[in-house]
Amino acid sequence: MGNGEIDRFPVSQLPARYILARSAVYTRLKALGVRPQKISNRAYVNAEQLRWMDDLHQFIQSGGTTAEFLERRRWRQANTKPSGLSSEPSADLLERAARNGWLLVTSEIADLLNLPPSSIQKYDDRFSEAGFIFTRVGYLSQGEIAWRVSDVEAA
Repeated sequence: MGNGEIDRFPVSQLPARYILARSAVYTRLKALGVRPQKISNRAYVNAEQLRWMDDLHQFIQSGGTTAEFLERRRWRQANTKPSGLSSEPSADLLERAARNGWLLVTSEIADLLNLPPSSIQKYDDRFSEAGFIFTRVGYLSQGEIAWRVSDVEAA
């Protein structure tokens, strides 16, 4: 990989990367379903697996739990088609997010509402759209604003 991207990263260096005990690193690897590749007597994760570990670490650092991270990841995988948008109607996805207490980031809400992210970023701490209330609750992955979704009827 000539562009500076990591092809593989030694598992032995993950505790220092995340300032964690070795056992905590292995707990996270197991939770993500990551099976390091053995080369000689060393174990490595590939670039994609390292991104998953980095994303999980950032999510936990921002106040989330491993279980919440895995639920979001399952939700995204189950609701994403190749174009990046879900084949399920947006209202159904927003209803599920509201019912399950999922936090969505600005780009996800923009996709679901078919709005540019810049429109959503202009809102204050709370706005309503398409029968749902969106309340700003902080920041999640890569610094994006996190929003809690509520059904207008339930509010």
